[in-house]
Amino acid sequence: MKVGIITYHRAHNYGAVLQCYALQEVLKRMGHDTQIIDYRQPFIEKLYNLSKKELFFRYKFHPRALMARYAKQKAIKSFFENFSNDFLQLSDKCAQNAIPEYEVYIVGSDQMWSLDCVGGKIDPIYFGMFDRSKNSRLIGFSISSNIHSIGILNERINQYIDNFDAISFREQTVADTISEIVSKKMLMTLDPTLCTDAELWSNVINHGWNNRKYIALYHVMFRFSPAVHDMLYKQACRIAKKNRWEIIDLSTGEYSVSDFVSVIKYAQCVITSSFHATVFSVIFSRPLFAVQLHDGNDGRYVSLLNSLNMANALVDLDFIHESPVKIDYDKVHTVLLHLRESSLEYLKLNIR
Repeated sequence: MKVGIITYHRAHNYGAVLQCYALQEVLKRMGHDTQIIDYRQPFIEKLYNLSKKELFFRYKFHPRALMARYAKQKAIKSFFENFSNDFLQLSDKCAQNAIPEYEVYIVGSDQMWSLDCVGGKIDPIYFGMFDRSKNSRLIGFSISSNIHSIGILNERINQYIDNFDAISFREQTVADTISEIVSKKMLMTLDPTLCTDAELWSNVINHGWNNRKYIALYHVMFRFSPAVHDMLYKQACRIAKKNRWEIIDLSTGEYSVSDFVSVIKYAQCVITSSFHATVFSVIFSRPLFAVQLHDGNDGRYVSLLNSLNMANALVDLDFIHESPVKIDYDKVHTVLLHLRESSLEYLKLNIR
């Protein structure tokens, strides 16, 4: 079938583009003619494309900072554009009132119902509110949200759910919360990056990272705090010094999408506050410190680790461990395989 994916494929965020690629490849393996719908969401476009004029006014009294910021922004943009060009199969670009025709539309995965990602406003596209053929199907797959956004959506959430022929959520906590509101059981399905085996990433991996001994550190940008990052870095330094390892800080924006995956794959251990850094640690069976910041945004990876019986990988910011807890990844991947099978079955049943 001809399938169009609606997601945050243009965000300069590692997890956003990697889950997009994974879902594309999962659907292609099922035999579907799959494209990413190149919807240009206005807030996201502005967020990741500061103009030279805006940069000038922000840094006009700091020319060196201006030049450094512009160079960094240009490099980051090239990382994500290169990945998109190499790996994503896009439709023609389109606006809100001109979504192309497909037999099946899939909204997801990622934080499609987290209003923070689109400037606090409801974008109707992500809730299935766009013109499409009556014969087409609309599926929500592993949609993520948060308590704040669900509170805002509450009054109309039944209407949004009814727009979909089928819908599932990425976190059990989100599924349970929405189930209570709509008095209907909501399904939990996996993030697309977990819906395939590690072999998918072989054409993304840079194996050069295998020759180094290091800790991978990643503090996700949307919840970035210099003070928190400093504490995470100090923790990484403490463990790295003991083991004579380097620290590769993926939070700096100096690494490509390929590097993000590769650095995690070959890390001696991973310290992170990120959902997708946690995901790739699981995929590649890496020793893990998943750091809870207790800022209302831990739920995505807390839910995942609980579902995989990996709650012992969770630590607080002031953890005193000198090495990660030992994780029986054979047992983890057995649980993961069961969850993967049910997630894939959901797609197979509803794409028709």
